[in-house]
Amino acid sequence: MGVGVAEVAVEAEEVVAVAGRMAGLALLGVGVAAGSFLLLGFWEGKLEASGLMLGAILFVLPFLVGGIYLLLRSAEEARAELRLRREREILAQIEAKGEVRMSDLCLDLGLDRPAVESLLRDLVAKGLFAGAIDWKEGILLSAEAKASAGTGCPRCGGELRPAGKGVLRCSYCGSEIYR
Repeated sequence: MGVGVAEVAVEAEEVVAVAGRMAGLALLGVGVAAGSFLLLGFWEGKLEASGLMLGAILFVLPFLVGGIYLLLRSAEEARAELRLRREREILAQIEAKGEVRMSDLCLDLGLDRPAVESLLRDLVAKGLFAGAIDWKEGILLSAEAKASAGTGCPRCGGELRPAGKGVLRCSYCGSEIYR
C-alpha cells in the first residue's frame, strides 16, 4: 500500500519537531556540563574567578540560550502544526460530506465551538474555504453544495446580499456564503 504525500509531509514535520527538541536538550546538556566543569575547576582552586566568568560567557551562556531558544521554537512549531492539521481535517470533512455540523467537528477534533469557529475564520481569511456557514445553526456547506443550490441561500433559498468583500449573507436565515 502506498503512502500519500500528505502523510510523508506530516511525518517529516514531526521528525523536524523532534529533532528541534532533541537539539535544544543537547545544547542545554552541554551548557550544564560546561558550567559544572567550570564550577568544579573554580572550587578546586584550579580556575580563577575571571576565568570562571569568561568561560561562562563564552561557553555556558551560548549553549543555554541556544537550547532554550530551540525548545521554545519547537514547541511553537508543534502548536502551529497542530492548528494546520485541524484545519486540514475540517476541510477534508466538508469536502467529503458536503454538509457538516459544527457540533460534529467539535467532537471529532476534541475542541469547543469557539475554537472551531476560530479555525473556520482562519480558513476563510486564508481563502481556503469557499462555502456557506450558518453560524446560528452551526452548519457548514462545501463549495460544491453551495454551487448546486443556485443563486439563493444554499440553506434556505433566501435572498443573498453582499456583507463584505467575498461574503454574502442570507437575509432570511443569516447564513454567510464565502466566495
